[in-house]
Amino acid sequence: MKVLIVGSLPSKDSTGIEPFKKICHDLGAKLAEANCELIVGSDSENTADRHVVDSYISKAKTPKLAIIRPQHGDTPFPSLPDNVEKRYERQGRAWGSSRVHQALASDVVIAIGGNRGTDLLAQTALAVGRPVLPIASAGGMAEQLWKDVQSDIADLKGMPRNLNNLAETWSADHAQIVVECLNPLKKKNPYKRSGVGKKIGNLLFTLALLISWIFFTTSSPFGGFVTFFILLGFAVVLGTNLKTILTQLDNGTDEADFGQALMETTAGLIVAMGLALLFFAGGFVVNGSWDFAALSNQSDVLRVGIIMSLIGLSSGFLLEAAIKKLREKLSGVLNEH
Repeated sequence: MKVLIVGSLPSKDSTGIEPFKKICHDLGAKLAEANCELIVGSDSENTADRHVVDSYISKAKTPKLAIIRPQHGDTPFPSLPDNVEKRYERQGRAWGSSRVHQALASDVVIAIGGNRGTDLLAQTALAVGRPVLPIASAGGMAEQLWKDVQSDIADLKGMPRNLNNLAETWSADHAQIVVECLNPLKKKNPYKRSGVGKKIGNLLFTLALLISWIFFTTSSPFGGFVTFFILLGFAVVLGTNLKTILTQLDNGTDEADFGQALMETTAGLIVAMGLALLFFAGGFVVNGSWDFAALSNQSDVLRVGIIMSLIGLSSGFLLEAAIKKLREKLSGVLNEH
């Protein structure tokens, strides 16, 4: 769960700093227990970022921190402990564009106190389809944001019944309420764009692959060897697509990491080719011949094509297991020679 922390002490008057810091420290500790990754932009003393991070890294076993801010200015949090997995990103020439990158990188935005900048980031997040959870009891802009979003999020399935306690005087147990809101906000996000076009596109792409697989299985214009590896490729792409869709369902999101999917498809193709070559090298061809043109019997071609397809589907869908199997088989080949 990637949580963007935004906010600051609502007033220049420092008399309210201790209650503000308590809210931040309580939240940081609970977010650490929940194994969340934090996204922040500043380490200034009056920001929520600073105090949430201080508590978070002191409690988390493996703190994960993404620091996204404009290209100018000093680098925040320059002396983090060695166990912190940190990522610095300089995005945009001004805070306006950086806020877009911050919001897009997050699953949920938590707003604590704050002034105009907090409101701008929250409105940016809502505009790009990210839910915002304001801590109204921190005052400032979060109090107004709570009035804006409360009716949208209160009735979401899975939200805690005591959600409205976040608008009352802060106590330590309110941090647990915040953590209990994160998954429902991510999975039932009322601001999420439907993405129907992408879903229809993926469905049509999958249908095209399946139709192509049937065509090349039953009436391929190419020889057996070429057809086998075409079917292998189709199956790898289908397997990777299935894995990507199931990952989206598990994470409760419509957004796919297409870069990750492309890398997995590439790896799946290479692994599938390796397993297919081992299959042929093992003499498992029906007619016992390396002359693939001799596979004139359609049932033999179909059987080998299905085997190639199963290898490809497994290499795409079960990539890690396929890599392990290929490593074992190739190690055996090396040991024999």
